[in-house]
Amino acid sequence: DRSRGNGQGSIYRRKERGPWRSCYFTATGERKYFSTGTTDKSTADRIVAKRISEVALEKSGLRTPTDVKILLAEGKLITLHVDEYLHWCIHEKSDPENLQSVEEKRKILLSWISHTRLMHLSECTGEGLLDFLKWRQSSRPGRVGNKSTGARTWNIVRARVIVFISWCVKQGRIKENPLLNTPQKNESKDRRRERRAFTEIEEINLYKIGKDRGREDWYRLAIQSGLRKGDLKRLAWKNIFFNKSGADIRITEQKAKDRDDIIPIGKTISKILKKRFVKQGSDPNAKVFLHTVSDLTRDKDFVRAGILKVDSSGKYLDLHAGRKTLATRLVISTTPVATVQALMRHKDFRTTLAHYNDPNSHGAVEAKRKAMAMVNSKR
Repeated sequence: DRSRGNGQGSIYRRKERGPWRSCYFTATGERKYFSTGTTDKSTADRIVAKRISEVALEKSGLRTPTDVKILLAEGKLITLHVDEYLHWCIHEKSDPENLQSVEEKRKILLSWISHTRLMHLSECTGEGLLDFLKWRQSSRPGRVGNKSTGARTWNIVRARVIVFISWCVKQGRIKENPLLNTPQKNESKDRRRERRAFTEIEEINLYKIGKDRGREDWYRLAIQSGLRKGDLKRLAWKNIFFNKSGADIRITEQKAKDRDDIIPIGKTISKILKKRFVKQGSDPNAKVFLHTVSDLTRDKDFVRAGILKVDSSGKYLDLHAGRKTLATRLVISTTPVATVQALMRHKDFRTTLAHYNDPNSHGAVEAKRKAMAMVNSKR
């Protein structure tokens, strides 16, 4: 059953009660097929007529191919654009960490769409995003006892939405990004989670618990080399180079960095890693840690090791505290600040001194006592 003609395209059905489909020629003479998505013939006729009129405008030069593409995208539900964007994100990088990031993007974008009641891309406004950010910030409790989420969370959520719309612009789905002027917040005023360094006893106990459960290597690398959780998850054997003094770890694929960093590690941890390498089959392309130690598992290990996650002064101990432990010990051993900064992989040495040195740790206090005794003995 076909109708229309004389260059006006044709509509037909594949099944007796199925939706009407269309066939027409583009401005460049290319044959195109598409489903109108309706079983009503008159509605299908109007959809095809609109498509043909757009082709006529393109032929006459009154409308560019990009304009036509945007018009076609405007009729699409915004949730469909989100699905295609996330599908694109997954195929850009297919590692587990990226899949977790994609799921986070999905939740943020769908929450934004639901709150602002968006149906199409053309309805996106900066005011709508600002309203969503304010609602989200006030409706969610923040970390470290804050009543609402901080500036960093505000900026992350804002960036997730803006990047999606920018992708739509590059794909020719919308002319411009109307969200770019949505204000950012100053993250320097955020209240940070204040961490402390591990004591020697806490560290030894944690290693013992980790050894019994196959997690000693994870904790040793976090404390003795200052690797972040993301570094540990990505670390492959091809990035570890064993030598006479221990081993060197090459840190690659760092966000916002255009360089690789070399982190030396001692003989103790390198021997443990060698045994692990042989046990796993000596495949250089394999990941060092096949399974990530979750925060919940780490907290349970802390309890088993008799370690308080939050001490009486309100300071925290978590995996990232291993970096503070290493930095504090390096400072106590009079390591130059530039070297400490390089090992911590910070762009600014002030970050190292402000947040990764615990002046009240046991080792730091002992070092201060020795320094005071040395000064006062000369008087």
